[in-house]
Amino acid sequence: CRWIPLESNPAVLNKYILGLGVDEKWQFTDIYGMDPELLVMVPRPVAAVMLLYPISDNSEDDKKQIGNPEKDPSKDMYFMKQKIGNACGTVALVHALANNTDRISLN
Repeated sequence: CRWIPLESNPAVLNKYILGLGVDEKWQFTDIYGMDPELLVMVPRPVAAVMLLYPISDNSEDDKKQIGNPEKDPSKDMYFMKQKIGNACGTVALVHALANNTDRISLN
């Protein structure tokens, strides 16, 4: 199965969710870091944080150090292995919307 990737870019993501019927008051924006002085720049309210990053040899080595969530899942975490390449952005976006149906509605 070939999946057309959804670019990890706020302008692209915002256009996509607008097409899904999400109200314009909900927007994606870049977060430049987790330091308090950088987080203060993030518009409020925040409904979800989406972290997308490319898989590399280094990231796979890091996974070995923290454990394998497939074999040792935390009771506080839901892990789902991605089976379709390039679908991570779309899957993350769907999760962000689906986990906030009490705040975000589709028109």
